This record gives sequence, structure tokens and C-alpha cells, in this order.
Amino acid sequence: MPRVSLYFRGEKFEGEFEEGTLLADAIKNLLGWFILPCGGRGICGNCRVRVLEGMLSAPTKVEKKFGYTGKYRLACQARLKGDASLEVESLGERLVVYGVEPLGFDTDPLCEGVGAGIDVGSSKIAGVLIDFGSGRNVAEGFAINPQVGWGLDVISRISVIVRRRDELEKMSRETLKAVSKLIYSLLKKAGREHVDCAVFTGNSVALPITFGIDPTPLGYYPYENPLNEVIELNGEKKNLQARKVLVLPAIKSFVGSDASTAILATLMHGFSKYTVMADIGINTEIAYIVNKEKFLVTSAPAGPAIEGGELSCGSTALQGAASYAYYDAEKRKVVLIPERSEKVGLSGSAIVALIASLVDHGIVDGSGRIMLPDGEVNGVKFVSLGARLRLTQKDIREFQKAKAAISTAINLLIRKVGRFPLSLVLAGSMGSSVDVKSAYKIGLFPRVDNVFQYGNLALVGAKLYMVSSRARRLYEEIRGKAEHVGVMEDTNYQELWMKCLSLTQCEV
Repeated sequence: MPRVSLYFRGEKFEGEFEEGTLLADAIKNLLGWFILPCGGRGICGNCRVRVLEGMLSAPTKVEKKFGYTGKYRLACQARLKGDASLEVESLGERLVVYGVEPLGFDTDPLCEGVGAGIDVGSSKIAGVLIDFGSGRNVAEGFAINPQVGWGLDVISRISVIVRRRDELEKMSRETLKAVSKLIYSLLKKAGREHVDCAVFTGNSVALPITFGIDPTPLGYYPYENPLNEVIELNGEKKNLQARKVLVLPAIKSFVGSDASTAILATLMHGFSKYTVMADIGINTEIAYIVNKEKFLVTSAPAGPAIEGGELSCGSTALQGAASYAYYDAEKRKVVLIPERSEKVGLSGSAIVALIASLVDHGIVDGSGRIMLPDGEVNGVKFVSLGARLRLTQKDIREFQKAKAAISTAINLLIRKVGRFPLSLVLAGSMGSSVDVKSAYKIGLFPRVDNVFQYGNLALVGAKLYMVSSRARRLYEEIRGKAEHVGVMEDTNYQELWMKCLSLTQCEV
């Protein structure tokens, strides 16, 4: 079997793999992670690796398009044909987000030594370790947020706490345990012993729960967020392997600190005028950056369906679900990528791509109705996705409601500003992997000329907060200047939401 020698940040990793293995799969196996910004679909050209020597498959059309046919190849395209020696250039080094560096970066860290940035999302906890001496990431990873055991959506978790107050302590204990394990694994990976300081950002509900703060005020009007100021803790008392812990506050209501740090990262990457930033997920957070002095922020309760959750054919991307799907007119069947994902289900990105493709081929109409079903079960029409999976009419309706929540919120912010945005910045695991053309087709986002897809901007913002005094000042300015817009209280919300249920573009 071909043997791979992989060089990453001065370290060497080795392993044997079957001939024909994708470089991305080999690298993931050796490092334990590897970022594929577009989900490995070959549309971004950002997963390049340097080939020091070795035998690889011939360059694909995609690689030729991006010009990676020699010493650099795309990990999502090139396959092993024999022994190979590779070098991975970290996409996260020097606080780079997929090749874009922050502007006006200064180094004035919160502490000396090693820092940890933690983003507590509704379903996933992401973490990164930074060596303040070099300013580089030394380890990164993620863990499942155990709060999903109390409900995929945050409202379910609030309801549980309202009914049984002692559940808050259990949720907090389990989440802190997961964070502690994540930090420990990152320290082990980086060969370090402890974290000198840590900054926590996160979801408006999941983050307060993590630290045992009662989130129930978010369960009723006026939806006050209990985490409204920076909290400083002794992390060691929480078994977090961090001497100093800062928990960043929410902006307001369901717009959490993850939105603040994502806006911070967006601004420090040069997007400072007429830019919509959307962190797509169960609780989608949206900001319209009008200029450096004016920010409109809101949240859209999309629910689990937007990520594939609670759909009969859906699953989260964390569980090995399909990252892409389309209807093959010649074969008259739905194709899932990867094919083995049929045993698991479709991620949110795959659902978006599939529904857009089905609309394109007339299988589903603009209203969301299945026009050419493969069959019915108990009177419910479905499109077959293989031997195990079906996309049902109910699945489509649930997705439409999630899609409508996001597109309505974005359009209402645009209406309030009175000017169409110049740029759209998509963040989060789904934002970085969703096929933009498919999203446009079904009206998930308005057709903005300049679209940029990034990964976890919230975590990048947390890193910036740790290492830069300028970033910390800007963070406070963002919180002070951000204008919270309660879109569901808008008199036009229901009317626009009904229009946005269609699988077409909503008119602003």
C-alpha cells in the first residue's frame, strides 16, 4: 500500500493507505482534522497541499481550472497512486481565514504563553490553541455539545429548564466536562501542559447554560439575555485547564457573543461597508454592516431542519452525512456525495443542493410540492434517495419553514437599511459549505454580487480578541453600536415570511 509522509508545522506524520485514497482523507486520518471549505466539492480551490515528491493521479479539470497541476494539488481532487511526501500549509496560521488576513493586526495578548479560544455552538463546541509567542494556532478541534441531549434547538433546552430547574446544573456539568476534554485533547496534540487564558464565545443560550447561568429569561418577552457583561473566572475551579477564563457577553436577546466575534472577524478582514454577515445554523445570526459606525443585528429561529436535523432523510454533517446531492436526469435518480452517506443521511448543505436540483428538473415545483413522486407512504409523497432514504413532502415543508425564517430576516434588515448589500459573508460550517448557486435558486439568500464563504468566524473573532488590543476595543464598539432588530415583531414579518416559503427568490 502507498505510504504517506505528511509534514505539518515542523512535525512529520506517516501512515499507509489504499491506492486511490483521496489526499483529503489521508490527511484527515493522519492529523485528525482537515479543513475543506466547500465540503470537498471542488468549487473553492482552498484545500491545496504541497507535493514534495510522490505518485498522484493526473490533475482533474477542477485542478486545471485553479492552476494546481504541479507542486501544489487540491486535496479534494488528487488521489494516491504510490508513495507520497506532502506538506500541509495551515489555513488557520497567523489568524488567516481561508487565505484572508486581518487588517491592522497588532499583538498584545491577554496573557503570556498559550491561549484557548472556545466557541460553544448549539450542537458543536469548537476550540483552538494559540501560542502567543508566535501568534500561530498549535492545535484545533471540536466536540459534540452534550446539550443536544436536551434538544437540538435551544428553545427545547429552555423548556426543559423551566419544567425541571435542576436540569440546568446537569447541562452545565456535562458541557464543562466536554469542554475540559476538548482542551485536554488540544493540549496533548500540541504537546503543552496548560492554558494560561481562555476566551469563550458562543450561542445565546448554549453559552449561558455552559456556565450554569439561567437562560429562561430568553423564553418570554422581552427575551432578555442573562449574559450581558464579560465574566472573568478561575478556569481551574471549573476543571478547564485554564488559569484565566473570559466569557464574552451577548449583544441582545438571541444574538449571542458568537455574532459579536463573527462581526469582529468580518470587520478586521476588510468588510466594513454594506455587508451582510450570516452565520447559518439552527439559530441563524445575521448582521448588516452598513459602515464602521452602524451595525444592525438579528437572529432567525431556523430550527434543526436547516442543518438536516428532524428530517426523515437528514442528519448533521458531524455524523458523516452527505455533503452534496443532486438529481441525475440521465440516470433518473438522486446522487449522494459521498455515496456511502446513504446509510447516514443528508446534511443541511446537501438538502439545499438537492431541493434546488429537484426544482430545476421539475420534480418539485416552486411552492414546494412534489410533482413527480417516486411513491407514497400513508398518503405522503416522497422522492427516493436510494434503498434506505426518502425525501418526503413533510421534509420539504419543514425545510421551507427554516429557509423562510432566514431569508425573511435578511430581507427585513435590507429593507430597514434601504440599500441592497454589496457583499454577503457566509459563516459557520453550513455557511462555508453550502452551494451558493443552489441557495440562490431556492431563495435562501438574496442574489448579492460578491459572496464570501468562511468557516468559524466566531472562533476567529475570539482568537483576535485574545491576541489584539485593537480587536478588544473594536469588540466593545460593536456591542455598543449594534442595533438589535426584532424581525418577528416587524409588522411585515408574517407577510414576507409567507412569500419566502416558496422555493424562489423573495422580493425585498
